[in-house]
Amino acid sequence: MKNLRGPVITAALTLALAVAGCAKDATDDKAAAKPSDPKAALAASTSGLTAGNYAFSESMPDAELKGTVHVPSKSASVAIDSHAADGAGKLEMLQIEPDRWVRMSFDLDSMLQGVDRNDPAMKPLLEGLKAFDGKTWMHLDLSKAENAQDLNIDLSRADVTGAGQLLSGVVTAHGDAHDITGTLDATKAGDDLDEFDSEDVKAMGAAAKALPFTAKLDDQGRLSHLELTVPQAGETPAGRWTVDVTGYGTQQPLTKPAGNVEEMPASGYEMLSN
Repeated sequence: MKNLRGPVITAALTLALAVAGCAKDATDDKAAAKPSDPKAALAASTSGLTAGNYAFSESMPDAELKGTVHVPSKSASVAIDSHAADGAGKLEMLQIEPDRWVRMSFDLDSMLQGVDRNDPAMKPLLEGLKAFDGKTWMHLDLSKAENAQDLNIDLSRADVTGAGQLLSGVVTAHGDAHDITGTLDATKAGDDLDEFDSEDVKAMGAAAKALPFTAKLDDQGRLSHLELTVPQAGETPAGRWTVDVTGYGTQQPLTKPAGNVEEMPASGYEMLSN
């Protein structure tokens, strides 16, 4: 979960199927065709995520996250509130192709402890810290960012929650059309999953192959809630990881940020690169 805990985020977004229609007879047909096998139901439940039109929230042992995905307009947003020991702070990211903005808030007093703020040599540093005051939206030029991939929401993949990748590793599943419990193998999720990267999974040991989960599906068989019980993984404490998905097919194109908006200063790019 390192990317989600730090001051920048790597997110993955995928465009696939269109959102199911909301006409009553179409809904009834879809309900009638829902798979009865719990594993098959879980596999089918992520189609709404891959459609790229939904809102979501996540809770982890050391962070909370929420966002909106609207692939049709090539726009998305993510807001992170991290209280991890190695990356406490808040970050908001807004992307409307081809533009990106970030607004970040960190404990500046701690960052500046021991720094003489009246020293002219510190002027570039203090200027760069404007990007971390939590009040100013900074417009990004990715060509100036050394770690550009960490400041980009990849709109070629729409499941920013990571739920679909995790559910691809389901080992056991029991339940009905709405409530399913079981275990999943996180080692099958792939190396590019932000929530559980390869180092985290390795740190979990054998437990990674049988993580307990609870899933809830809505009346159209789409994933609405996923909850996992995870062991300690490196610096990430043991606890629950949950994702809730709402507003399938009802999101609107995002708009540019209002209020204080500036261009990211060179010193800000340098800090992000470090």
